[in-house]
Amino acid sequence: NAVNDLELGANRIAGSVAFNGSGKKLILGNFDLTLTGIVTGATDASYVQTNGSGKLNRSIMVGTAFQFTTGNSSYNPVTITNNTAATDLFSVRILDEVFYKGTIGTIAKEPRVRRTWLIDKTNPTGNSGTGVDFTFNWNSGEMTSGVNTPRMYHFNGNVWVKQTGTTLSNSTSLTYSEYKGSFSPFAIGDDLSVLPVTWLYMRCLGEKAGATLNWATASESSSKEFQLQRSTNAVEFKTIASVPAAG
Repeated sequence: NAVNDLELGANRIAGSVAFNGSGKKLILGNFDLTLTGIVTGATDASYVQTNGSGKLNRSIMVGTAFQFTTGNSSYNPVTITNNTAATDLFSVRILDEVFYKGTIGTIAKEPRVRRTWLIDKTNPTGNSGTGVDFTFNWNSGEMTSGVNTPRMYHFNGNVWVKQTGTTLSNSTSLTYSEYKGSFSPFAIGDDLSVLPVTWLYMRCLGEKAGATLNWATASESSSKEFQLQRSTNAVEFKTIASVPAAG
């Protein structure tokens, strides 16, 4: 850590935080910081670093917005506007990649911003009114190639699901309006369809009379069936069997 960075040693409650051009970070580690006031002077060099399980918490009143000046290895703030029917306590921490299992597992290979925003609130289902607005920010170089039309994705506990609400974006930010779904995690990817099946393996055992195929999946969502196809020339394929899916 840089000299004079402030690292929490316990959960803390603070009024306001002023970085004042210090070039230093406030490092949470595995502890939470709950704010009752505002943050001023946050920059690419001075922000609240969520490098562990610790979160930045802030209560947001109805009809107001708050910018969570957070990041992990870099500054990736998110602004949250609460347009629900009640004041709620929101929390934010950030991961430096997107993972197929939300916060763990294999790193996603699809076109994406290499960040995951873990956003929660005390009443996760209390999303009446016009819901919650988000503005996500990232830096040049954190988006992979192939992201032609950025979209917000939400991990529903099983798979990443593209959100189809109102979206405005540019090269380093995306605003999503009127979100009324469940919370955490969120990521930014291309406007593509995420495969509903996460594979574990497929194995083929050759026999004199044919072949035996075995496969397993880690997750299935909205999948109907698996179609087995055969080809004699690797160009034209014919479906010879189907097996119901679990999704």
